[in-house]
Amino acid sequence: MSSSRTAPFVLVVVIAAAALSAALTAADAHASVGSGLHRRAMPPSSSAAAGNPSPSTLYCGVCEAGIDAIETNKTDTEIMDDLRKVCTSVLPKALATDCVKGIDDMAKLVGSQDQGILVKYSTFALCSIMGACAFDCCSTPFTPEQIHIAVAGNNSRDISVQWVTLQEVSNASVIWGTSTNSLTNFAPATAHPMQIYGWRGVIYRAVMTNLAPATTYHYRVGSFTDKQFYPHPAGSQPDLKFTTESVEPYPVRVACVGDIGGDDPSDFTVLRIADGINSGLFNLSLFDGDLSYADGVEFIEDMYQRKIEVLAAFAPHMTAPGNHEGFTDFITYKARYNVPYEESGSTDPLYYSFNYGGIHFINYNTEGPMGISIGDIQSNTPQYQWLLNDLIQANKNRDKQPWIVVSGHRALYCSANKEDCQTLSELLRKDLEDLFMQQKVDIVMQAHLHYYECFYPTYNSTKMGNDFNNPKAPVYIVNGAGGNKEHVTGFPSTFPDIVAAAYGVYGYGVLTAHDASNLQWQFYEAQSNSILHDITITRP
Repeated sequence: MSSSRTAPFVLVVVIAAAALSAALTAADAHASVGSGLHRRAMPPSSSAAAGNPSPSTLYCGVCEAGIDAIETNKTDTEIMDDLRKVCTSVLPKALATDCVKGIDDMAKLVGSQDQGILVKYSTFALCSIMGACAFDCCSTPFTPEQIHIAVAGNNSRDISVQWVTLQEVSNASVIWGTSTNSLTNFAPATAHPMQIYGWRGVIYRAVMTNLAPATTYHYRVGSFTDKQFYPHPAGSQPDLKFTTESVEPYPVRVACVGDIGGDDPSDFTVLRIADGINSGLFNLSLFDGDLSYADGVEFIEDMYQRKIEVLAAFAPHMTAPGNHEGFTDFITYKARYNVPYEESGSTDPLYYSFNYGGIHFINYNTEGPMGISIGDIQSNTPQYQWLLNDLIQANKNRDKQPWIVVSGHRALYCSANKEDCQTLSELLRKDLEDLFMQQKVDIVMQAHLHYYECFYPTYNSTKMGNDFNNPKAPVYIVNGAGGNKEHVTGFPSTFPDIVAAAYGVYGYGVLTAHDASNLQWQFYEAQSNSILHDITITRP
């Protein structure tokens, strides 16, 4: 995109619109023309069937031309106005309304963006958000991809599986068994076609039940009607399989990370966690928000989902939302991740809990609408009341799950010299710190800051002990060094005395419940896979 133009912006858009009109005279605007990511047409929708135009390659190209005509030295507010003009000048009225809405949604986020709109987004990405360009989720019509599994409910040996295809298959289902030659169990899947910001595909969900403990199951997903099941994802992954939770509550090993993203910097993190899962070292993974960094660009979400398939298809993959999931007001997050929220008494997929072995996990939501800032979690809110009730029940169950681990994306405690660790963290502490203290939470997992930081047991910004033996307050951990496209940022030069350790490198954490008295936490540097920090919380 150029920083100056000889022709006025509106004139360029008018010329582009005129070219579109001429092209439409010679071509069917409803045809699916061409191939490739930048030239795929939106499939006919209900509005198209009623005679309204649907996006085509012609609209996509003209939209891109219109955006290319915008001067990049304008303010983001001025750029938003120009993008709305592209909507109304290029697209037919039936599409222009949704296009303007997409820009209005983006405008709400302008103040929280770390870079200009025309720098952050490509022209195709913007035109996808605007509804002028469309793309397929998948490279083939029916081959499943983006497969991942999760704990399904109160019985952590029930496992849900989720996957995606481009076109809907008949009688979608999952089959499984204890060997690849004996896939005798069957469960139907629900299909959820979705079109958002140019993305088109179908998301499926099914649940595998009545699984035996400590047993390795092989599974395949596909179509029961067509007898077409796939032994591995669309990529060259191994045979799909997972191992269920043991009847013995220990040991439990969990790979933990936040702010991971789908770009190259997270390659080593994903590799290390996948190796640990496939070798049987880790029982599950827990990703604490800011997952794909798609920010409304759904083909980036697809790339991320394919990337983590190497770990998420082979052990339960549990998540909490972060601010970068907020672009679509969490619609995409709720569609892409199947979590046991109803089973844990929650009314919202953004917060839920589950048990695994001797640990009770709580994943809660720190975000406000669209992830622009922190959410309201005061004592009169539904989420706070749910947290309180869940923690009360968890304390009653300490004989079965002695450890309580809470995960939320934004930090109550962090040391960076920025608003996140000053005004916003103070607000979160005001809402939640007393609750976590009174309910004797063992670890509060946090992310959002792109580095690693571990605090001594802390309450009211005061260190409650010089070690982790029988701590008198929760241990707060910042674990946002997964390797996202924004890299390691904001690493402080000085730290208060409540900080036990901090590292400005890419890495991930491993949480190990050895028994009812020892909960170990280790932070690994991703590239070398070496341990940089190692603590053990002990209880009598």
